[in-house]
Amino acid sequence: MLTPAGHDAREAVLNARFQALSTAAAFVVTTIGTAVLVGWALDIDLLKRVAPGLRVMNPMSAVAFVLCGFSLALLRESRLTSLRRLGAQLLGAAVLLIGATEIVATITGSGIELDRLLFRAQVEQPGASGSNEMATNSAIAFMLFGLALVYFGGRTKLSHRLSQVTATLGTILGLVPLIAYLYGADMEHGFGALVPMAAHTALSFVMLGTGLLIAPGTQAIKLISRADQGGRIVRRFFPAVVVTIFFLGYLRLVGQHAGWYETEMGAALMVAATIVALGALLWWNTALISSSDQRRLAMESALQLSESALRAANEALALQVRTDSLTGVANRMALDEELARAIQNVHRYESEIFSVLMIDVDYFKRYNDSFGHLAGDEVLRSVAQLLDTTCRATDIVGRYGGEEFAIVLPHTIESGARLIAERLRAVVETHDWPHASITVSVGIATASAATADADEVLHEADSALYMVKQSGRNRVCHAIDATVGASAGPEGSEHSDPF
Repeated sequence: MLTPAGHDAREAVLNARFQALSTAAAFVVTTIGTAVLVGWALDIDLLKRVAPGLRVMNPMSAVAFVLCGFSLALLRESRLTSLRRLGAQLLGAAVLLIGATEIVATITGSGIELDRLLFRAQVEQPGASGSNEMATNSAIAFMLFGLALVYFGGRTKLSHRLSQVTATLGTILGLVPLIAYLYGADMEHGFGALVPMAAHTALSFVMLGTGLLIAPGTQAIKLISRADQGGRIVRRFFPAVVVTIFFLGYLRLVGQHAGWYETEMGAALMVAATIVALGALLWWNTALISSSDQRRLAMESALQLSESALRAANEALALQVRTDSLTGVANRMALDEELARAIQNVHRYESEIFSVLMIDVDYFKRYNDSFGHLAGDEVLRSVAQLLDTTCRATDIVGRYGGEEFAIVLPHTIESGARLIAERLRAVVETHDWPHASITVSVGIATASAATADADEVLHEADSALYMVKQSGRNRVCHAIDATVGASAGPEGSEHSDPF
């Protein structure tokens, strides 16, 4: 599956290829027109007609094709300037004038003989293939292609759409006689009283129409050159349809000429064969699209699984980075982030307030020395679990360092912080410890809009904790308490040192 950058690169390559094909079509049309003019000038019959016995191209038709070729070449998008655009439109207007003049002359029977303006003596001498004058359908096609070139030089979406419509109609006018020639039709009697179109004239119209329709900037080329499924379907399906229908039409003619069936039965067989062939082509394309979609869905599913696994790994890593490896609660980095966020909210909202608890495990070094580091680690894990399960869901419990813990209490005033701190102290004291009783000392600070930053509130909580340690530990003290005695109320009891 292509990435967006891959799609852009693929479409750029396809656009360049179709632009080259459009330029090649302009070159072919100009070359054919020039060759025919040389044939008329030097009286080289092979240059005036495709093969002996076929109709010649009128010299004015050759001039119109040369003008069309130069106009299409000027409209190359990569080199399109205002001057080139104007030049292309003027050439297209000249082609339009040639076609319109010939049509008016045919309808009104006026003496305007534009198709005899060049090499009059030769044009007025019909050969074995009939008249040398410009065919009426050729004049109509020139008028349509002249309009298409004028519209294509416009700058609006409407002008480009009109250019595509007129170019398509002109291409059809050339495609019908071209296919008739390929099928070996009697062109001298196939158009009633109208002058039939020469074979290389029909070919030139088809080439010119193709060059216009696939020129850069058209809606057709935007669809055909797309790197997605729609573009691939058009590039693969349309040529197959054209070749299939042409081949079925040829088979129908062969059978009819051989006398296998009459016209009506031939038409029925043609329709049935076309339905079957187009159905097969459609099934083939559908199978390819389905297979491509299955691969795309499989890749998307694998990508989603990969993204989910990566997201889960990132979340786990983020959690691991923010979690203390020994106790499983938040680490110092996570606490600093929460404190910074809490301070920001306090400064943003006047009514916002929060408190911080600094908790120290009493006489932890002596416990470590007496019972070993493994036992000390187990005490830290147990204390962390007790703090975490006792606190509210919104409180942030973390290990600040060593045997110190910190707890952020959102939306908690001084009195509420004292109650929570005392509850935590009591839970630790009454816990069933395996070797010796464990107690904690708690320092409290409450932040408000007057608090400068997180360091200030941490310093106040740490100072309160220091007051607790100085007054005998296993107590709770708030930073606003004036003396050690004020913080040692009846909530706490003196903790004897067992070591």
